[in-house]
Amino acid sequence: MNPNKTLLTTAFALIISALSAYSADIKISLLPLNITAPGTYVLTGNLTSSLTRTSTAGSSAGAINISTAIEGPVVVDLKGFTIMGPGSNSFGVTIGYISSGMSNAHPITIRNGTIRNFQYGVFASTLTPLSNITVNDVVFDIISTGAAVGQGVNFFNVESSTISNCAFNEATYGIQDYASGGGNLYDNDTFLHNVFPLVVEGSILLKHCQFEAPAN
Repeated sequence: MNPNKTLLTTAFALIISALSAYSADIKISLLPLNITAPGTYVLTGNLTSSLTRTSTAGSSAGAINISTAIEGPVVVDLKGFTIMGPGSNSFGVTIGYISSGMSNAHPITIRNGTIRNFQYGVFASTLTPLSNITVNDVVFDIISTGAAVGQGVNFFNVESSTISNCAFNEATYGIQDYASGGGNLYDNDTFLHNVFPLVVEGSILLKHCQFEAPAN
């Protein structure tokens, strides 16, 4: 057998194996979770988090915490399942909370499921601008009481990002977008019985959204 051919075959097999490992889904079977490496993270079923901001351990803040220092795209696919929170003073998904104020160099996507009973559904905030964040096909059933000002999505210093095909149900704020550079797109979202469906500081593009006033 030709030794050069054998070496090439072995090298090719190693490359294919490495690419397959890189592209394989990463299963989420327990919360809380800190995401510090690129990849597609998928829920394996409905999951519950008991973590609140006052009970955090280390740098964790929410059920799922995505670092913006990651060298590659991140996708969190809820796969049609629900992450359930403990209510007041809690976060569903945080972006940038564990990154010491760094901007993200790669896209971050959260999609396809339900975020329920957190005070903050998706909380994206850093000292330097975030961009290329996509929230798609997510239902937000957020806790809002006298002590908990619930927010489906909180964007602070976020630009050129998209929230589409999402439902925001009975929160104090459906989306709060402030201190942002502009260019955020809100497309085909439904706001049902939120006190303040959409609060924006800066320019946005709003398309095909539906609003229903708070219930009496």
